Amino acid sequence: MDSERIAAAMRQPAILTLVWICALLMLAGTLTKMPGQWHRRDFSNYYESAWALRHGIDPYSTDLTPIGAQLGLETGGLLHASETPPFLLCFEPLTWLRPRVSFWIWTAINFSALAIAMYLLLAHRRGLSGRTAWLLAGLILMSAPVNLNFYWGQSLC
Repeated sequence: MDSERIAAAMRQPAILTLVWICALLMLAGTLTKMPGQWHRRDFSNYYESAWALRHGIDPYSTDLTPIGAQLGLETGGLLHASETPPFLLCFEPLTWLRPRVSFWIWTAINFSALAIAMYLLLAHRRGLSGRTAWLLAGLILMSAPVNLNFYWGQSLC
């Protein structure tokens, strides 16, 4: 079959190396753009909403724009909380820290969750060769959804 030949070709060391070079370049590009994103959505919406909740303000009915301005965050059209109450309760401890610090902790949490998920999905799977696992890991890291998740400070949940 043609698909089997393509899959076998993709597992060759030269292709694997190329995939990983591309994945690392994409991740490096995302990481270099991230420092300026700490005050933008989606992270800013999570932070504003959890901060409001911590201060007894209903983030689902209150316009978060003034709170965002007070905290140095851009509301950017997300005027109300966009996540569920359990999510905001889990996010709330980060509001005890400055938004910029919280952003990097949030990013580390997301990256750790991604690494654990990739390990659980790809490591020691019956019928999945080591080269196939490395290929899939590289393709996952280079995917647009993963890079956009980190760029915007989104949630992997």
